[in-house]
Amino acid sequence: MAAALGLEQLRRAEVLRAERETIARFYLEALADVEELELPPDGSDRVHAWHLFVIRLRLDRLLLDRNQVLDELRQQGVNSARSTGVRSISIPTTRSNLGWRPEHLPAATALWERIVSLPIFPGMRDDEREHVVRTVKAGVRASCSLSRRARRLIHCRSAPDCRAPSSFRSPPSG
Repeated sequence: MAAALGLEQLRRAEVLRAERETIARFYLEALADVEELELPPDGSDRVHAWHLFVIRLRLDRLLLDRNQVLDELRQQGVNSARSTGVRSISIPTTRSNLGWRPEHLPAATALWERIVSLPIFPGMRDDEREHVVRTVKAGVRASCSLSRRARRLIHCRSAPDCRAPSSFRSPPSG
């Protein structure tokens, strides 16, 4: 039974890939102007499977970390995921069997802390992908505007004409 199902899926593999590519192109275009995100590369010299659509958060421009972004997306009905590649080094059996820890792979660990997989699947409706884009943009904008506001407050804190609430101002020196 499993072999029959597998053969049927193989016959449809290119159609399914093409559906995912259409969704990926929609995401690439709709999210291109969001500076707080790095989008996956899209080389015209290759055929991409688009089995995942992984965005990288530019955390230096956001107040939220990756887990908070994932929580925000889920609260709005977007079932995004943590990619699992680097995560496997934190699984207890991997640590005990191989002795690997996140600090052994600093670049991969740093990347893992920034990546989010957006939903992408054959049969995804237009309204579903539009909801994903609206939700991602709204979440990033909210975090970004908070971040900009926080930076202004920090910069303003020591200025004599600062309009920030007194609790945000630096105490007088002296």
